[in-house]
Amino acid sequence: MEKLFKTYGITDTYAYSDSMLTMETFKVLVDEFIISSAASISAIFFVIILITGSPRISLLTVTSVLLTDLFLLALMPLVNISFNNVVVAYLVTSLGLSVLYSVHISHTFLIVVAPNTLKPHKQRQVKARVALSRMGASVLHGAVVTLLFIGIVAIFQKSYFFEVFFKLWLGIVFFGCLNAFMLIPVIMSLIGPTPNYVKKAIQRRKSFLKRLSSLSPK
Repeated sequence: MEKLFKTYGITDTYAYSDSMLTMETFKVLVDEFIISSAASISAIFFVIILITGSPRISLLTVTSVLLTDLFLLALMPLVNISFNNVVVAYLVTSLGLSVLYSVHISHTFLIVVAPNTLKPHKQRQVKARVALSRMGASVLHGAVVTLLFIGIVAIFQKSYFFEVFFKLWLGIVFFGCLNAFMLIPVIMSLIGPTPNYVKKAIQRRKSFLKRLSSLSPK
């Protein structure tokens, strides 16, 4: 628009219309969506790696979050939602919401101790089953509560803003739970970390005794 003004406009005047705001918005919308999503994904990755200390767990969880956003983009044409600034806000928000479903299952998988007598692939399968049995109900309860809230909003609010809110949040909960209950456990059972806890405990004890001996008076 600025180029048109400079080329065809009258000196010392300016043009204005409400539609120009929309045009300027769509000019930067995709770039802003990519930048905001990249910043959110980076923050999610660093927070998860600080909590779990496992790059593999962090990468798998981030992959699950990215897939949720990709599924939402595929859902939009099916439910008659166009790409606009309201949708971008919800898509960026969905990154932080969908991580809650996956990270609980992933973290539980990490802290489950499988019998050392089993082979690594059997340990992964045991850890995946135990992670689902321990944390699955809690994650599902959280999803149901979110759906109840979404349903109440959908009943009493009929504006476009809340229509998009209902459709996209329904997709966030559905795809987030789908990834948490099906994708994450399956991948973890195949390539999940299986640390040797006995060996780690011995190493920690040796390190502790070494530090303790260095503190004793000579």
